[in-house]
This record gives sequence, C-alpha cells and structure tokens, in this order.
Amino acid sequence: MEFSEELVKQVRLLVALGKLSNRQVLERLRKDIESDPVSAKIFDLCEKETSISNLAKELVESNITSERTLARRISELTDLGILAQTKRGIYSRSGILD
Repeated sequence: MEFSEELVKQVRLLVALGKLSNRQVLERLRKDIESDPVSAKIFDLCEKETSISNLAKELVESNITSERTLARRISELTDLGILAQTKRGIYSRSGILD
C-alpha cells in the first residue's frame, strides 16, 4: 500500500503538533523511564527490534530484575505507547519519545 507524499506530510505534521502540545507530559514520562533502572534498560535495548528472550537474557540472567517485573514493565511501556510490539515477542521503541 502506497501513500501519497501529501498524506505522509500531513500525518507527520499531526504527530509533530501532538508532541508539541504534550511536550511537558512526554518530558516527564522520559524522566520517569530514566529514573527506573529496569524501564531505562528496556528502553535502551529496544532502540532496535529486540526479542523478549533477548530482554530476558539481558535483564533477568544478569540479575537486574525478575521475569515478573520484566513482563510488567514491558506491558506498562507498551500500554503507554513507548514500546511497540512489531511481531509476536519482538519489541521496539514506538518513536513517541524521539
């Protein structure tokens, strides 16, 4: 499916306006993520598509957190729109904080 350049331009403008109007909320959200070591590590690892098994390896096996906390943080970040599940068990940043 192809989209016209004009449609893409308009969608980008809407995204930019949304970010501008919610700048303080997004900044506070970023600070909250950065203040929590588990969320911060998940956010960093998801800069590129990352599997749940890789996240578990990095965080659980290195004793940063438990599987339960990892699952809860991934769910929270996904519900907030910070992470996007691109495929089953594969996560990446959504771009909302970029």
